[in-house]
Amino acid sequence: EEIAAEALARIAEATGGVPRSINVLCDMALVYGFGGDQPIIDVALVDQVLADRRDFGVLGGLSAGQLASPPTH
Repeated sequence: EEIAAEALARIAEATGGVPRSINVLCDMALVYGFGGDQPIIDVALVDQVLADRRDFGVLGGLSAGQLASPPTH
């Protein structure tokens, strides 16, 4: 699969450049792309991953811009 330039920009924005967050988001995007037989990972797919992770996953309640922010205790 290939990741479109616009999708890479969205990944960078959503993760704040944090390597672990980039890895998690890219991994999920590749899984979604494979599952949907989508040869190119585009912005819409990355947005779907972000929405699903926010709504149903470990990122519950976070917006894309907050993904890279460490939790406060």
